[in-house]
Amino acid sequence: MIGGKTDPRVRAHGGYMLRDAATMLILLGDKDYPYCADIDEVEAFLEARAGAADGQ
Repeated sequence: MIGGKTDPRVRAHGGYMLRDAATMLILLGDKDYPYCADIDEVEAFLEARAGAADGQ
């Protein structure tokens, strides 16, 4: 995927976005602006999905 113009808010703090590999839908990191998730939010999201997949 080729990015467009960089949002200055992203440049100010960096950030992450997660997409579904099959559908390319954004799963996390676009609520306020693109790439707004921090690493702790990514970790919590992935752990929650892993727990749900395991039936926890």
